[in-house]
Amino acid sequence: MLIFVLLALFAGSTKDNITEDRLKIRNLIKGKEHQGIALSISRYIDKYGTDGEVKQFQIQWYRQLKKDHFDSSILTTRMVKYKEAPVKGRCSAGELDTMEFYSFKQNLNFVRLIAGLSPVQDIDKESSVNCQKAAWCLTANNRITHNIPKTYKCYTPGAASAASRANLSYGYSAGRALLGLLRDEGSSNISVGHRRWLLNPSLTFPGYGLTDKVMVVQVFGQKSNFRKVYKDLAEYEERGIAWPVAGIHPKFLATKRFSFSLAKASFKNCTITVRKNGKLISIKRYPLKPNFANPTVVFEVNDFPKDGDLYQISIRNVLAKGNVKKNFTYSTTIKDL
Repeated sequence: MLIFVLLALFAGSTKDNITEDRLKIRNLIKGKEHQGIALSISRYIDKYGTDGEVKQFQIQWYRQLKKDHFDSSILTTRMVKYKEAPVKGRCSAGELDTMEFYSFKQNLNFVRLIAGLSPVQDIDKESSVNCQKAAWCLTANNRITHNIPKTYKCYTPGAASAASRANLSYGYSAGRALLGLLRDEGSSNISVGHRRWLLNPSLTFPGYGLTDKVMVVQVFGQKSNFRKVYKDLAEYEERGIAWPVAGIHPKFLATKRFSFSLAKASFKNCTITVRKNGKLISIKRYPLKPNFANPTVVFEVNDFPKDGDLYQISIRNVLAKGNVKKNFTYSTTIKDL
């Protein structure tokens, strides 16, 4: 009898906690407190899973977030806006218009927030000077490389330094380059290193450079680039970062290449199963690659996700911090918002 009483009390306590956490999220959404919403929804899903109510919260929040933290030019082809345009003859890299920095920061923060991460604080102006030089040097040579040789046109030490510490995108228009980095498609991107750096919980002040062909986002290497003010980074040793995100994932950010990151973890012996719309499907799992922000396992589904597709993912036998074995189960629904 005592066991049944204790179980009933536990169930009642859990129900009360769920109700309390839902109320907190609802109030945060009313107040448009986006960082608080991002963390609260992610923590809710980590504790209780992706129920119907939290998905409705996500849809409601995403729509507001798109108004407050999103530049729709990411979905279009457009020209770069300059304060001072580059000059080929003088190897002048030019200077981006303030709106380019603002647009990039807004869209990057939209992505980070829906992934349950804190936003970057600002774009680092000092490192952005070299990022712009790197973007222009790579454009002038019609090449993409992290190791810019001294023989390149418009070479500068600053350009070489920035390229060696940056995410590089080539061939996308100004608006769509960030999407390319997030999707990380192609045989050379099976580690999804670009995505991992953009979704690094520590990222604070990225550098930024842009031309009509090349995007350069410095993601490590300068002292200011990793936030010291965060006191809760240990949370990401317990709570993973999924992409596509758990719950509702916007269709315009859909990808067939999935990833799951966890700080200080090992995915060496983990197993992964995926169900699509209730049916078990085969996946392509890629080799583990270290040295791109947090440890990450990458796997790919056969068909590109469509609006309404539901994926249920189970990642088992993950060796977390302290050699503790953990299992992670979550679902993601692709939604055209």
